[in-house]
Order: sequence, then C-alpha cells, then structure tokens
Amino acid sequence: MNQHNLSLGKLIQPIRFVLSGLTYGPGIFDTMVLLGKEACIKRLAAGLKELN
Repeated sequence: MNQHNLSLGKLIQPIRFVLSGLTYGPGIFDTMVLLGKEACIKRLAAGLKELN
C-alpha cells in the first residue's frame, strides 16, 4: 500500500462496497469473516473486473 501512497482508510470504503453493496455497516473485517474467504475472493475479483 505504501508503494502507491494508499492508506488502509482509503481502501476500507471501496472494499466494503464491493463485498456488501453498502457504504456503511459493520466492520469490514467482521463482514469478511461472516462471508468467508471464497465469497470475499469472488466478490473482490468481480469488483476488480468492473474497473477494467
């Protein structure tokens, strides 16, 4: 993250949105635990695909 001058704070909101579809809600790490690793990976990959 430092390589691109990004902080965790700047990444939390977009990650939360990609994982849950919401810009607010429970903590991102709690959300990730509830969704599980495979679901998180799939949703993050789909979110990255949308950027391209």
